[in-house]
Amino acid sequence: MPKTSSAKQVGTSTLNGVSVNLFELEAKTKDKDGKETKFTYQFPRFADTVSEADLVKALEYKNSKGEVISGVSVLRDYVNVAIKNEKRSSKLNEINTVLALRADPEKAMQDMIQQMVVGFGVPREIAEANVKAMLAKGNVVGAGVEKK
Repeated sequence: MPKTSSAKQVGTSTLNGVSVNLFELEAKTKDKDGKETKFTYQFPRFADTVSEADLVKALEYKNSKGEVISGVSVLRDYVNVAIKNEKRSSKLNEINTVLALRADPEKAMQDMIQQMVVGFGVPREIAEANVKAMLAKGNVVGAGVEKK
């Protein structure tokens, strides 16, 4: 996975007449041989104040067959992909957690506690109690997540 810098605004543009801010990221990645590749890419970002109607208007486009694809259809597809990716990520997290617990239970427990403390700001004592309770109940799905 590429390492990226924080995005910086480099300008503005329009999509179907709707104003967007242009952001740029510099990233780098390494291949299996350790060769580093640096690259920069730009992407638009809608302002928080964009209306629903403008958002739908901006996302409308014509495909290669000349068919008009509505912005609502684009939003629905984005949401469906995001939900699918979230479910896949959750399942991978569950599998990785189970594998880590089998390999080194104490290290896996400490990693789960650390993730709750650093990632979610949970006080260490509470994180330790929650993780120990989850492990005792056998409800471990991922670090800090229970399956009922």
